[in-house]
Amino acid sequence: MAKTNKTPLEIVAEARLRLAAAEAKVATAAASSDPLIIELTEELDQINKQINMNSRQMNGPNSFRNRAYAAEMRAQWIGAQENLIQEQDTVLREQKRVLSLSISRISQTIAEGGRIVTDAAEVIANLPQADSDRLVKAEASARKAWKLATPSSVIATTKAATLSAN
Repeated sequence: MAKTNKTPLEIVAEARLRLAAAEAKVATAAASSDPLIIELTEELDQINKQINMNSRQMNGPNSFRNRAYAAEMRAQWIGAQENLIQEQDTVLREQKRVLSLSISRISQTIAEGGRIVTDAAEVIANLPQADSDRLVKAEASARKAWKLATPSSVIATTKAATLSAN
């Protein structure tokens, strides 16, 4: 038998606690067949389920905070896409302007019977070019940040919605 360092009063106090716990268990078991207790217990179970659901919404991967962060990352990604497209559009419009001007000048030279010194390859080679590497990288980085911040279920839903829209 193991020797204990407890005093007789501590041993008695522990025994009383165990007895009270056992009596409470017996009383609960006896009262559990009472219709009022059954109804209250069922209501308590429903409340506990709702608390668990709320807890998951507040703290889980789809919590409000995580969803707000993912939405912020998506907005940044969309902004990066917009910047890229705007840059490309600006360059394309400038290329259009330069080509139209070149065509106009060449047409005027031909109409006047002049000699054309330029060829098409030279005109095309001198068109303004987009320096969009930085914007492409920013867009890719923003998309990656959004994907990392977003639960895969949301990405799958977004992808399905995009595919069904097309």
